[in-house]
Amino acid sequence: MISAEFVRNEDRPGSTPDQLRAGSQQRCCWQCAHCQHEWVSTVANRTNGRGCPVCVNKRRAAARRVVAPGLPSYAARSSGAPLNAGRSWTGSSTQPAATDSTRCTNSPSAPDFARANSLASTGKTSTSA
Repeated sequence: MISAEFVRNEDRPGSTPDQLRAGSQQRCCWQCAHCQHEWVSTVANRTNGRGCPVCVNKRRAAARRVVAPGLPSYAARSSGAPLNAGRSWTGSSTQPAATDSTRCTNSPSAPDFARANSLASTGKTSTSA
């Protein structure tokens, strides 16, 4: 119950929880029933479901620490063990080298690159040479 966490009204000192409306923009001080933290928030924020910022941050941090199934845990990642330990590799490390017919013709390592460069600098084309 929100009224149980009410400490004081910052905007109108001396007013009580029963004098406040659910959508009020008055700033009040609240004390968490779980961790005893005090913070200032509007009544509207509290009635819309916002609670203790300390408890919310603890829940968010705990949710971030949950590891999805199939992924290595943080402890495994920080222990120096390889991330793919125990997983099979589907690719092949012995793939054939690219042949001249599969190389990119715009690549500087293409066989005719030097010839094309020299032809371009003279203004000739490969058909006129």
